Amino acid sequence: MLGLTLALLYQSRYVSAIHCHTYATFQRLDRIPSSSVIYRAWAPRVAAIELSYRFVGIVNKAFRLAGSELPFDKHVQYAVALWTAGWFAAICVVYMVAFKKQSLFFMLGTYAGILFGYTLDSRMYSWDMPALFFFVLATSILATMKMNLANTLILAAIIIIAIPFKETSVVLCMFPLFACTEQRMLSRLGLTAAIALLALGVKSVSNVYLSGSLFSFATNSFYSEESLFVWNIKTFVQEPIILANAGTLFAMLVVPVWTRNVLLFKTIAVCFIANNFLFGVINEYRIWFELIPLSLATLICAMCGTDDKDGCRTIGCCVRR
Repeated sequence: MLGLTLALLYQSRYVSAIHCHTYATFQRLDRIPSSSVIYRAWAPRVAAIELSYRFVGIVNKAFRLAGSELPFDKHVQYAVALWTAGWFAAICVVYMVAFKKQSLFFMLGTYAGILFGYTLDSRMYSWDMPALFFFVLATSILATMKMNLANTLILAAIIIIAIPFKETSVVLCMFPLFACTEQRMLSRLGLTAAIALLALGVKSVSNVYLSGSLFSFATNSFYSEESLFVWNIKTFVQEPIILANAGTLFAMLVVPVWTRNVLLFKTIAVCFIANNFLFGVINEYRIWFELIPLSLATLICAMCGTDDKDGCRTIGCCVRR
């Protein structure tokens, strides 16, 4: 854990200096016009924007107290590196608690996915790592715990809390359909609908309040007049998008394992992929980070084998119900 965290800290220090949008997302979207499509899409991610802004302020103050004469932009770069490494360390702790002996596999796989994304896409946004952290939390609960009422409420709370960091956690709302097996299907449908409506409600309120629009996502390409979906299809053919997250996403989709949890993970992944093609820029490889823990949980089930329709012999990935 320590070695990987320090390596990511070192690498992030240099990557963070490359793109102007990295600075903007850690400085309350400074230098981005409030009338732009990008601003309206990003402004609702207020938790990540505000927390990272305050974190940069703390780091800058620490440097000044230490007598640093470096310009403020340099302090921002160090803050971005510390922010990224800190969230990664928190992710590693979750892995160690949830997966114990298998945690090293998850830590190495997550490190590889992050490094792959930031190597091919030099932008490091303040919400990248928090969003990944919440997906790691959710995956760990789904993979290792029985979904009783308490765990269902905890997971629903994680989804809602994650919304102001990045709205992608909405795709996790479908978990009751697959995980809450003790409930009748009608109850599972109702629970899924309730969590989804609450999550979308939080997202809508933040959209209106912070961006002035109910719909804060982009549908047109930033690089041409065509739609994002058409542009993304062309980009998919031309660039190695299939290798997102260091190839773990593709491996997850093709691995022939179909336990109940794996089916849930794959369904979430398909919905996430569709969302990225419609509203994302797919060659910004960091937008795929959230699928790293789902991919790794699926792959470890494939490696250790299954002994019933719900379970994996080695980890709860797939814990017996």
